[in-house]
Amino acid sequence: MAFALTLVQIDEALKQTGCAICRLTASAVRKSAEGFLYENTLDPQVREPILKSRGFCAEHTRLLAAIELSTDGSALGLNYIYEQLSRIVADELTQPAMVKRPSLLRKRTESFPPCPFCELADESARNYLNALFEELEKETSPTRATYAQSNGLCYSHLRGGLEEFGGSFPHAAAFLVEGTRDRLLTGSTRMKEYIRKHNWYYRDEKISPEEATAWRAALAFFTGLPEEKFDHKFEK
Repeated sequence: MAFALTLVQIDEALKQTGCAICRLTASAVRKSAEGFLYENTLDPQVREPILKSRGFCAEHTRLLAAIELSTDGSALGLNYIYEQLSRIVADELTQPAMVKRPSLLRKRTESFPPCPFCELADESARNYLNALFEELEKETSPTRATYAQSNGLCYSHLRGGLEEFGGSFPHAAAFLVEGTRDRLLTGSTRMKEYIRKHNWYYRDEKISPEEATAWRAALAFFTGLPEEKFDHKFEK
């Protein structure tokens, strides 16, 4: 039943824009973040790994703030966490050993545990990829047709899935690799035409809609974001 439910979630995500695994993991993290803010900010055991990691990463800190401000407008949960964290770091800064520890100048992940929600996202992605590869291994699976009509996986999740599950599910791996190569090469051809038609000598040739948007599809593949996310302009 759990596997069937996971497949339903994957199929629904494939019908939307962007990388399905990115969408599913973002949803899982958001649900967990909402539960944490509403139920667990006062739980010392739940807060312990957050304090050890010195808070959340920038992306998930912003998510938590958005969730709180979108409800009753308060930021009480974040106050509980970061008030305590502020005291911990303030105490650290008074320790003479602080100035003798160059490791604190390195990347965050080398000094402290990773953001708890980043760990959750990685685990969720792994579970969804495992289910997707297992289903795509069946050459008669309807998920293959759904996937073929989707935006596909982003580069990060495709590579991670191939590395971890490609050996166990070779038919699924071949299906994903072939489809992705076709998409990338088609996109490359369209972008080349877009570039060529911007040349003065070919200015009279009309740029097709597919050529005009191929760069968005490429950005979507390398980031996992839906193509429509790449329409922001700075105000003049």
